[in-house]
Amino acid sequence: MSERLNAEEKTTRTPPPIPAKPKDLKAVVLKKRAQSFSPVPSRVPSSTASEAASSTESIALSEKPVRKQPEHYYGKQSGTVEQLASPEPESTETARSASAAPPLPPRIPSRTPSYYGQPVANPPPNPTEVYPDYQVSPSPAPAPPMAQEPVPRPLPPQPQPAAAPPQPMMPPPPSRNQASTPEKLILRTKTVNSWPPAAGGPPISVKRGLTSLSIDQDYICAGGGSCAIYNAHTLETVWSKSTDKVVSSVQVGNEVWLGMRDGRICIVDPNLSGYVEENGKHHRRPISHMWYDDGYVLALSIDGKLSVWNPNDLSRPHQVHRVISTFKYATYKSPYLWVMKNRQAYVHDPLLLRGGFQVLPHAIEYGERSSSTVGEYSCGCAGGIDEPTVLGHNDGTISVYRNFTLTATVTLGYSGVLSIVKAGPYYWIGLRTGSILVVDLIEHDATLLKEWKAHSGPVTMLVASEEAELVLSGSTNDSVGVWESGLRQDMRALENQKQLDETAAFKDLKVQIFTWNVGCAKPNDVNEHVFWRELSSKYPADIIVFGFQEVVELDNKSKTAKNLIKIEDDMEHEHKAWRRFLSQLLEEEYELAADRALVGLYSCVFISQKLVASVKNVTTNVVKTGFGGLHGNKGATVICMDIFDSTLSFVNVHLAAGQSSTLQRNKDAETIVSGGEEHERHAKLRPLDHEYCFFFGDTNYRINTVRENAIKLIQSKSWDKLFAYDQLGRQLTKNPRFVLAGFHETPIQFPPTYKFDVGSNRYDSSDKQRVPSWCDRILYRGSSVEPVVYDSLEAYDSDHRPVMCNLKIKAKLYLTK
Repeated sequence: MSERLNAEEKTTRTPPPIPAKPKDLKAVVLKKRAQSFSPVPSRVPSSTASEAASSTESIALSEKPVRKQPEHYYGKQSGTVEQLASPEPESTETARSASAAPPLPPRIPSRTPSYYGQPVANPPPNPTEVYPDYQVSPSPAPAPPMAQEPVPRPLPPQPQPAAAPPQPMMPPPPSRNQASTPEKLILRTKTVNSWPPAAGGPPISVKRGLTSLSIDQDYICAGGGSCAIYNAHTLETVWSKSTDKVVSSVQVGNEVWLGMRDGRICIVDPNLSGYVEENGKHHRRPISHMWYDDGYVLALSIDGKLSVWNPNDLSRPHQVHRVISTFKYATYKSPYLWVMKNRQAYVHDPLLLRGGFQVLPHAIEYGERSSSTVGEYSCGCAGGIDEPTVLGHNDGTISVYRNFTLTATVTLGYSGVLSIVKAGPYYWIGLRTGSILVVDLIEHDATLLKEWKAHSGPVTMLVASEEAELVLSGSTNDSVGVWESGLRQDMRALENQKQLDETAAFKDLKVQIFTWNVGCAKPNDVNEHVFWRELSSKYPADIIVFGFQEVVELDNKSKTAKNLIKIEDDMEHEHKAWRRFLSQLLEEEYELAADRALVGLYSCVFISQKLVASVKNVTTNVVKTGFGGLHGNKGATVICMDIFDSTLSFVNVHLAAGQSSTLQRNKDAETIVSGGEEHERHAKLRPLDHEYCFFFGDTNYRINTVRENAIKLIQSKSWDKLFAYDQLGRQLTKNPRFVLAGFHETPIQFPPTYKFDVGSNRYDSSDKQRVPSWCDRILYRGSSVEPVVYDSLEAYDSDHRPVMCNLKIKAKLYLTK
C-alpha cells in the first residue's frame, strides 16, 4: 500500500516524505467517495473553479455541501430548505477549514426522494478501515461547522430510533390481494323532523360559480366570480375582491391564505383592511386543496404537487412532495393525507410525523378493478390516528376505513355522494339531489338522524368549524347554506322524546289495510261481493285503510296524457262514489278521518268511533311519478296522522309497469318515500319521519321466471320456491341501496294476484301470456308491528285480486307532558 502511494507522490514532488502527509490521504479518500456517489455541482465562482481544477485537493474541498435528506433516509432530523441550501463560502481558506467538519452523508439520486427514501445501507468508509497499515498524524482541532441561517420554525422533532426494536406506530398495511369482507350496514332511521337546521343571519351569495369554501373559528371565505371573507359569528362581509382566480382557501391565525388558479398563494389579513401579500408562483397548476396543521400550511395543486409552508418564511416551501396526478379528491387530517383516484386511495404523511411520506406501499383498492357496478371515489373525510376515514362514492354509498382497512359500507340511496364532513360526533353527507344527510356512524351501526333539501342543485362542498359551531354547504347553483352543526333543536327534541318514552304507556291498536287495483270497476259493480262485510266483521279493527288503483282508465297513455287535466276535474264524482260506498259499508261504527285522490289513485282512512278523539295532526299529500312526474297516472297518495302520541303514515302507490322496469320502480319508490316536493314545506308529509309507515298498493314488481314454471309452482302451492323469483323480495334482501330495505312483509302464502282474465279465475290467456306475479303488496315499518293475517280475496271484476293485511301496533300514550 505504501509503495503505491509513493509512486503516486513521485509524479508531483521529489523526494516524497514517507509517510505521506495526512492531507494527501484525505484527498485520496474524498476522491474515492466522489467516485462511489454522485458528484454535486460546485458553487465556487468560475474564476476560482478554474484555479481549483488544477488540484485534486481543491476540487474535493470546494464541492457544495450536499442537501440533507428527510429523516427517514438517515435516521436523524432533517433541516429546512433554507438550512440545506445555505450559500457555501467562496474563499479557499474557508473551504480548507470546512473540510475538517464531519463528512456529509451522500446524496441518493431520486426525483421524488420522499416516496422511496430508505436508510443508507453502506455508510462512507473510515480512512483507517481503507488503509489499516497507515498511521494518521495528529491534526489540529477541527474548525467549527459552517454557520447556517437561523430558521424561525423548524419541523417538529422526529422520533429517534431506540436501542430496542421500536414498537409499531401504526398497524401493518393490508396486503394488496387481501380479501376484504366489509360489513354491509343498513341505514336505520330515527323519527327526526326534516326542517333545515338554519343558523340564521344574512345569506352568503357567490357570483358566477362557487369554486372554494372554507370556515375556521373566525372567518368564512367563499370564492367564485368574486372572493369574499365573512365574519364567522355575524356573517358580515369583512373583505371582498372582484376576482375569479381563487380556487381554495384556509385560515392561518389571523390571515386567510388563498390558493389561486395560476398556482400562486395570496395572503389576506382582514384586520389590515385587506392587505394582500403574495409568496410567488411555486405551483404550475391551480391549487385545489389547502390545509393548516401544526403550524404548517399544506397546498396541493391538481398536478399532484404538494408543498408544505412555514407561515413565518414565505420565500420557498419548507418541503415539496408529489402525489398521484389527476386525482379526483383529497382529504387531510393529521397526520394522514388521503388522495383518491377512480377506485384507488393513496395514504401519505406530509409532515413526516410517523415515518416516510408514503404510508402504505400500495393503493387501497375498492372493489375489483374490472367491476363496472362498484362506484368510484368522489369525496371523503379523513380520520386521525384513532378515527375512521369515511369516503364517498358516486353510486350513493359510503365506505368506512379503520387502520387503512375497509370495515363497512353503507348504502344511502341511488343519488351520488359528493361531499362529506364531520361535525361533532356526526357525519354530514351532501348528495347529488341537493339533500344533506346527518348520519351517526359507529362501529356496527349507521343511523340517519336528519335529512333535508338544502339546495336545488348538487351539494358539492361541505365544511365545518367546531369553534364557530357551523357547517357550510355549497352547491353548483352559487348558493351557500349556513347550518347549525350542533342540531340543538333536534337533540333537544330527542332528549325530550327519550324522557317521555321512559314514562309512556302503550295501547294496542289493530290496523287493517286493504289494497286493490280495481281496473276501472265501479262501486256498484262490486257491491254484491261478500268479502266487503267480512272485512269488518271477521277481523274487527281500530283503523281501516283502503287503497285503490286505476279508478280511472289509464291504458291509453297518449290519450290520457292529453286529457289528464280534464280527467282530474271529472274524477271528483268517482271519488265521492267510493267514499259514499265505503261509509255505508262500515255503517256508523267508523268515521272517515281523511281521504286523498290522484287521478287513478284513491285512499281513505276510517277510525273507530271510540278513537276519534285521539286522532290529531292529520295531513295528506300526493307524489306524481308518471310522465316524468308531471301527471298523476302513476305515483302515490299519502295520509299521515297522530294517534295518541304515535305518528303513522299510509302510502298508497302505483309504480311503473313492465317486466323489466325494476330499476324504474325502485326510483319511483325512492321519490315517494322521500315525500316529493311538498315535504320541503311540510315536514310531517315525509313518510319516513313517522314512527309507523305502511307502504302498499300495486307495486308492479314481477316474478322472474318462465310462465310454465310459475304455473307449476302455483299448482303445487310451492310459495317459497316461487317467491325466490320475486323481484320485490330480491330487492328487499339483496339490494342494500333499495329505499324500502328497512321495510318488512309478512310471508306470502297465497297465489299471485296478477294477471287474471276479467270475470274468471284463469291467469292471462291473451297473446302476451304474462307470468303470474305478486304485484299487489303491503309492507310495513315500525318499532312494534305484529302481523296477524296476510291474504288475497276473491273478486273477479278486475285483472288483479284484492289483498288484505291485519296487524297489531303499540301506540304510545304519554302520562306526563
